[in-house]
Amino acid sequence: MSGRVALGIVGARLTGLFPIALAVASAAAILYLSIPRTASAFLTISGDRVLEAIEKGRPVTPAQLSLLERAREEALNWTVSAKAFRDLSIARNLRWTAAADDTRADVDRDIVSLTTRSLTLSPANSQTWLRLASAEARMNGDTELVSEALGLSFLTGPVLPLQTLYRLNLALVSARFDKSADSNLIFRQMRIAWKVDKQSSIRLSAASVRNIALFRAALASDPIEYDKYNMKLEQYFDQKQKKPSAP
Repeated sequence: MSGRVALGIVGARLTGLFPIALAVASAAAILYLSIPRTASAFLTISGDRVLEAIEKGRPVTPAQLSLLERAREEALNWTVSAKAFRDLSIARNLRWTAAADDTRADVDRDIVSLTTRSLTLSPANSQTWLRLASAEARMNGDTELVSEALGLSFLTGPVLPLQTLYRLNLALVSARFDKSADSNLIFRQMRIAWKVDKQSSIRLSAASVRNIALFRAALASDPIEYDKYNMKLEQYFDQKQKKPSAP
């Protein structure tokens, strides 16, 4: 066999192996690129039950919070995830309630940082915007960030039944949040709040003359509910007047 023929045979064999080698290389690349995401997803599992308990309003222990935090921090070592940052902010928010007064500002700074990083990756999350607004308000008072975060919370999630009254109260006490410009948002929240919890809505509205006017404007389109509101408001003030003052 001549050298030229031998080279031709070898070349043909190599040409035949090229598609196989390419397929193997592609599979290896896909596997390599999927490792961080797979590892991250696996690591989050250990904290999922804790997160589920929190979202259902069940109490969790400090040890369970630590489990959730550790799981999300380990997952972030593999891949950046809006959900991991969000879940960490949820855990920190619960930490805040049990924190000593002199450490709460540090927890709030952590929440602001975590929510900001989460929203940078996934901005359409109304609860995360609300968590940012709440932490910023506790830390720095009525800032422009509070107003902006509240507005985006309303826009991305008009209905948050479990947090309707809290979010509405935050908006009403904020001087920077323009109640007139965002009256449709405010009015809708007031109608939802009235439907969810009438007594709490009365207490919230009774805090100021402006709040009463806003609630009346929100309910004006429904005469029956409007009359119910005024009747309950009158009863509320009558009961307050009848209560004996503290000695």
